[in-house]
Amino acid sequence: MLEINSTILIQFVTFVLLMIILNVLLYRPLRKVLQKRRDVVERDHFDANHMGREVERGISRYKELMEEARKKGKEEKEKLRQEGMAAQHKLLEETEEIVRQKKEDMRAQIGRNVQDVKNEMGKYAQDLAKEITEKILGRAV
Repeated sequence: MLEINSTILIQFVTFVLLMIILNVLLYRPLRKVLQKRRDVVERDHFDANHMGREVERGISRYKELMEEARKKGKEEKEKLRQEGMAAQHKLLEETEEIVRQKKEDMRAQIGRNVQDVKNEMGKYAQDLAKEITEKILGRAV
């Protein structure tokens, strides 16, 4: 059977001293290291989450800027297309005006040429008629 005597008291004191010594030399430093490690991990986790949110905001901003750039590009493209169409329309009108003017000039020139030809033909016809008359009559008219 178990006897209770002074050795149990010595073992109890030894145990308590060992616990105090281990606590001071081993457990407290180990707990401090573990706490520091826990703090570092938590801080790194917080930083990683923060960076993840920053990256998400950056991606979101990038998408917004790209969409805005696409819209501006489309607007600029449409504006340039409209300007091109306006310039084309203006050039077409100017060309039509030039063609119309040249057409009128050509008609006037043709009209003058026709009148000149008629005048020459009229003189030639008179001279020919006079010759024919003189040949038929046999005398000068």
